[in-house]
Formats: sequence, C-alpha cells, structure tokens
Amino acid sequence: MLASDVRALCEAVNDVDRLLLEGDDRDFLALAMIRDARASLMYAERELEQKLATRMDDKRHVIEGVGTFERRQKKNRTQWDTDDLLRAVLDTRLCDEDGVVIEETPVERLLHVWNLGAPRLTALRDRQIDPDEFCHAEPAGYSIQIIQ
Repeated sequence: MLASDVRALCEAVNDVDRLLLEGDDRDFLALAMIRDARASLMYAERELEQKLATRMDDKRHVIEGVGTFERRQKKNRTQWDTDDLLRAVLDTRLCDEDGVVIEETPVERLLHVWNLGAPRLTALRDRQIDPDEFCHAEPAGYSIQIIQ
C-alpha cells in the first residue's frame, strides 16, 4: 500500500537525520544518494499529484486529520502580445483596500507588472487584467496545495 510505504520512507529519512552527526568520508556517498533519492521523489510527487488532481471531482477535497487539498490549474504562457498588454497596463489604476486610487507614474505601472522577461501574473490580476488574453496559454497539468 502506497501510504504505508511512504510512512516507512519518512521514518527512514528521520533515521538519516539522526545519523548526520557521524562525520566520515562515507558522508559524501550519502550526499550523492540523498540527491538521487530526492530527484526520484520529486518525479514520484509530480506523477502522483497529476493522477490525484485528475481524479478529484471538486476543486477541494477534505481528508480528516490531514487537511484540505485544493486543485489548481497550471498553464504555460508563451507568445505574449506585449504591445496590447502594454496599453492595457497603462490604462489601469490600482486602488487601495478603501477603493482610493493609488497614484502611479506610467513607469511605476510597468515595473509593477514586468520584472524581468515575462509579466507578473499577480500584478496583472491586481489590475483586473486577464493574462490569458495577451498570450498563448495551454494547460500544463495541475498542482495541489494542502491547506492546514
């Protein structure tokens, strides 16, 4: 059963943590093996996350004693229409929590959205701009966030 195997893995990791105090040349081998195991675990995590996300009927799934699992759609965004997006950003205004317009220069607006390379998605959403209107977006699987 997957859950019992993962529990045994967690116990093994805790044992490794306790043994870190020994300190000899075998520790270099241990480091290499830990990195290999981490890469394998990352692959297993991604695969399990995708399988669970596609099996979820609802956006949220509650497991008593564990937490709420929330599925989120991921997207790869490419081929941005930067000219139209630039105009959309310059035409927006940010408001504070009380609805008062925050004064910004055009440069401040642009720097809020563009850091390096691709625009900041959260900043675009803050300005009520849908990022998918200005790029080619395609599904890229799911992520699951555990909310405690």
